[in-house]
Amino acid sequence: MAETYSASQKVEGGKFVAVEVSVENGLMAKVKITGDFFLHPEESISDLENSLVGVKVPFDWIDTEKKLLTVITDKQLNLVGVKSGNIIAVLQKAVSEGPK
Repeated sequence: MAETYSASQKVEGGKFVAVEVSVENGLMAKVKITGDFFLHPEESISDLENSLVGVKVPFDWIDTEKKLLTVITDKQLNLVGVKSGNIIAVLQKAVSEGPK
């Protein structure tokens, strides 16, 4: 059975980041990243979200951030107002606070 975790926070610079993640059998099954930051191209948010599917919970911060950075580099994405580490921090907050 899937459990849903979510968290949000303002990051340095005042931008808002929210994450919702469904966890099944100890793995991230679906990830939704939202907020008032910018990503170019915009439709690439699904690439970031999909890169986190299959990650074991609890997760290793460095390995998980590497997954995001690989997608950002490979797809030549431009995050504005937020860094990959900010997304990972909110993700960590979500899974550490327990299911909602």
